[in-house]
Amino acid sequence: MTWLFLTLGSAVLLGFYDCLKKLSLRDNAVMPVLFISIGAGAVVWLPFMLWSAVAPETLPHKFLFVTGISGREHLLLLVKSVIVGGSWVFG
Repeated sequence: MTWLFLTLGSAVLLGFYDCLKKLSLRDNAVMPVLFISIGAGAVVWLPFMLWSAVAPETLPHKFLFVTGISGREHLLLLVKSVIVGGSWVFG
């Protein structure tokens, strides 16, 4: 039953994200909005990435720990980024 609530929550959040994306692109160029979106995500995650690399034992909760990824996983993220970027530019 938990998966049902997670699925519904995911659908609601994705719909909210899509509406906000369309709203942010109204009368704006795609690339600057995409850059700001990527920058906002980096501002959120970069401190935890650095904290996990420098002093992981001082993190207040293990949920905040950011694990390293392999070269293959970096490649998969690159492919995903190209797909998402394409959806922003052509969508």
